Amino acid sequence: MSKNSNNTLNINKHDFPLLVLEDIKPFIKRVIYHLRENGHLFEAVSTEGYIVRLKSKEKWEYQFKVMRSDISQDDEVSYVFSMNPENERGDTIHSEMTDGKGLIIGIDRWIDILKLYDSLSLDDHDELLLQYEQEFYQEFDFVEDPNGTIGFNPAQLDFLYSFLTILENDLKSTDFKDETISIVADTLELRDNIQGMTKKQFAKRFSILLAKMKKVGMKLLYDTFDVAKKELIKKVLYGGIEGIGDITQQLL
Repeated sequence: MSKNSNNTLNINKHDFPLLVLEDIKPFIKRVIYHLRENGHLFEAVSTEGYIVRLKSKEKWEYQFKVMRSDISQDDEVSYVFSMNPENERGDTIHSEMTDGKGLIIGIDRWIDILKLYDSLSLDDHDELLLQYEQEFYQEFDFVEDPNGTIGFNPAQLDFLYSFLTILENDLKSTDFKDETISIVADTLELRDNIQGMTKKQFAKRFSILLAKMKKVGMKLLYDTFDVAKKELIKKVLYGGIEGIGDITQQLL
């Protein structure tokens, strides 16, 4: 099994018997979907000793692990997995043996619990961050794509990669270096994963990024993401890059 980290799940198909590979494929696709859609909540970590190992990005370090697979004499495939927390009642570790469909049910349940934690706040600052995120997302939402299936063409990907690289450099050169360390990391993570994202997924992740910048301060937001840049991003997301001109000149 290959090692992996952050929002990339690198799996070597030759690590699996063919029966397991065919059976676990829907689950792997589901994990990749969640990494793209909810990558701000969790990440894939080293799979050494595991088939798949995921962990929360928050301090509690909740984990979802698929430890091993077994093939019966009837060629039925089963898996041993564990998830923490098990449910809303506590942070106990739940382990069981299940089939491929059970893995999908388990990962969906684990992500739902992480989402619940993310949506709850005991701090006014967290409430403010969610408010900022919703405000930005409303600007970048795509009514013409209700199912969230439209991705980017190569020219749009090139533009966004260049934009996020410039944003990273701008963040590093601000007067808020200590406050932007995690934001720079989030920017790089977003940049390196845009190729596999739909427009809706990018809009969600980008809105979270901007919300964190605004929470640090309006000066940081305006210094690194002014109105002109916002309109450029909206033009790329809603249409194309025709008429924008030289990308670097437009962004500086």
